[in-house]
Amino acid sequence: MSYIGQAPPSAALTASDIADGIISVDKLATNAVTQVKVADDAIALAELKAGTDGELITWDASGNPAAVAAGSSGEFLKSQGAGSVPVFAAAGGDVVKISTTTASGSAAILTIDNCFDDTTYNYYKVFFKGLALASGTSDETRFRLLDSSGSVLTASEWRGAVSAFDVDGSGNSGFRQPGTTIWDLNYLRIHSHDEFDTVDYNTTNVGQSGEMTIFNPENTSYKTIVQWYMNAYNSDASTDACYLQGMGFYDVAGDNRGISFYTNGGDNFYSTFTVTVYGFKA
Repeated sequence: MSYIGQAPPSAALTASDIADGIISVDKLATNAVTQVKVADDAIALAELKAGTDGELITWDASGNPAAVAAGSSGEFLKSQGAGSVPVFAAAGGDVVKISTTTASGSAAILTIDNCFDDTTYNYYKVFFKGLALASGTSDETRFRLLDSSGSVLTASEWRGAVSAFDVDGSGNSGFRQPGTTIWDLNYLRIHSHDEFDTVDYNTTNVGQSGEMTIFNPENTSYKTIVQWYMNAYNSDASTDACYLQGMGFYDVAGDNRGISFYTNGGDNFYSTFTVTVYGFKA
């Protein structure tokens, strides 16, 4: 550059010498802005690139940023150990709640399909409460299994036994065996008013609850075994309390996937009958 007279002395370029908007993005070299050029806490959420709702930021085995894919509703974040990206998965543990199902008083059957998975669980606990019938004095509550297609098993292959311990209104008590067999039936009898002397149709003072343990429901090499107990009381009846216990097995091994409670004689469940299924690992 030519000058008239002496050239001015050299001076360093300062920020004030550069007008706003002079340097565009295409004038910056690739990787020109390094980590040391970015002040701590300078980048806020608004400066991050948009992502996918539900995903989380992590680092992969090479130390590079990666995204954890969004999971399904009800899943939890699960670590897969060092060197692996975490994932969303169903809650684990040795005891897992599988389902809770309620039948109203207008229903005579409660069926729970797809509640067994023997690749995960060794046996199952079934808790039930509010097992009472709407009106019948001779009706029973019965139990059946669902096969691998979801159909109710109705072959006469149930074997088992039931006993009862009851206390009457005068304080008398004792064990006894129900009069009717539950051998070679197409259902498992859970309780019966006539046999067990429990008032199962009282509208205000009845209470019946209990639990089942179910073994091998999906194991085709073993027969499905069911053990259960339940209690019942009624403050308006001559028999105030009754404790029932029993066991049964379905005499054909099969891939069973669900359960069903139902009443005979066309009666309905009174109030609300609720069944909760848990899976247990050995």
